[in-house]
Amino acid sequence: RVFRALRPLRMINKAKKLRITVTNLIASIAPLGSTLLILLFVFLIFGILGMQLFSGLFYSCDATNANVPISQIRNKGDCVIAGGTWKNQEFNFDNLANSFVTLFVVATVDGWVEIMYLGTDVVGEDEQPETNHSEQNLAFFVVFVLIGALFAMNIFIGVVVENFEQSRKQLAKLEFDAVDMSGDGDIDKQELTRVYGEAIADKVFDLMDHDGSGTISREEFCSFRLENRVDLGRTSRQVVANGSIGDETYEDSLSRHYQEIGTSSIRGWFFRLAQSVWFESIIMLVIGLNILMMGIEYYDMPHDLVESIKWLDVIFTLVFVGEAMVKFAAYGWSLYWADAWNAFDMFVVGVSVLGSVLDILGSESIPVNPTILRLLRILRVVRVLKMVKNARNLIILLGGVRRALPHVMSMTILLSLLFFIFAAMGVELFGTITCTEATPCFGMSDYANFKNFGMGMLTLFRITSGDNWNGIFKDALRASPSMSLLGWLC
Repeated sequence: RVFRALRPLRMINKAKKLRITVTNLIASIAPLGSTLLILLFVFLIFGILGMQLFSGLFYSCDATNANVPISQIRNKGDCVIAGGTWKNQEFNFDNLANSFVTLFVVATVDGWVEIMYLGTDVVGEDEQPETNHSEQNLAFFVVFVLIGALFAMNIFIGVVVENFEQSRKQLAKLEFDAVDMSGDGDIDKQELTRVYGEAIADKVFDLMDHDGSGTISREEFCSFRLENRVDLGRTSRQVVANGSIGDETYEDSLSRHYQEIGTSSIRGWFFRLAQSVWFESIIMLVIGLNILMMGIEYYDMPHDLVESIKWLDVIFTLVFVGEAMVKFAAYGWSLYWADAWNAFDMFVVGVSVLGSVLDILGSESIPVNPTILRLLRILRVVRVLKMVKNARNLIILLGGVRRALPHVMSMTILLSLLFFIFAAMGVELFGTITCTEATPCFGMSDYANFKNFGMGMLTLFRITSGDNWNGIFKDALRASPSMSLLGWLC
């Protein structure tokens, strides 16, 4: 009887579009490995960042058996003297393993607000937490929820979309058959002009005709349609004015530069070194070792381990400086900065050098704000991203994300408008709800209410994250039974 529930699946075979969709979804299972790797990088970056911000700071006093009120306890010493217990939270950032567990709880967006409150209440090591003492830490949790929960998890959808991209190849073949009116298996310029217009044909015909035969083969047409992502259906003047078709790529610029500097020159030797596989492999190995080094850090490390990590970081920094110098010598000033990844590498090198110098000299030797030193240590986490540029599958996924940003921006604007409308409605409908002993609240509190527009926006964000939204819904229904539907919508 249980297997009778599978009978509706027979509809897949009857509906062509549904069958294609399910087939692409099944084909998406294998490529999910690259997506899991991206999620691991996100967790790794925020895990190390959380260790830098909150390691050893989630301790608080359990004053159940204390002989003084909790309000009089300021630090660990006061707690012990008063007879309390200095306890750590179950979810903390004291080491990388605990950070991963805590971030996983936050990523599930179930109970993440309580962990966020712990982060915003921290004061310092062995100090009793105070309400909203470090409100700036709110940004860490909000950004992680946006990236680690709402964004990175949805990259799985990107993998599915990438498989649907394969369907474009089939569409390109069908488009070729439509343009090839003569049916001889090739497209001449007259046929291309008849379909897309003279301006388009003049612009793209030679680009499609790779072999210079005067006709475009099926392979040439499909390759151009998929690689250039040009919408030939648009107005021809618009495509021509764009000027992006046929522009010299960065790889073409590198090849031309190599011919100009000469293969036998010293710069030519540096160029071959920078382009060699073993050079990139060594840099990748160093980055991996650097990640492992950052991952072994934990709260209250021995002095010898702290010193070892400090000097290992200096060695890694020197390697990154050497990599930048090799590429500068190989590519030259203008060509080096033409690649965004090179600019990112230089940013990492600058931050690493400054951080290593301050670590060696010590904060006692120079009048530097400790917050700046902590910021420089936090920025070292971006070294992890250096591995991305050498991972082709990750670059493809990130490229898809970049192309989707304009659509994401439009959706963000729409969501912001909806938040604005519902926040204003919430203030009017539920701004007078109060929580008392006689009428306790299930979800609304000093941190979630509609007493003003700002709190209304924050409350809507909390509802969107799924954290105790049903409790807020129950409280909203108390405003008036006739507003039940509006309360449900909010």
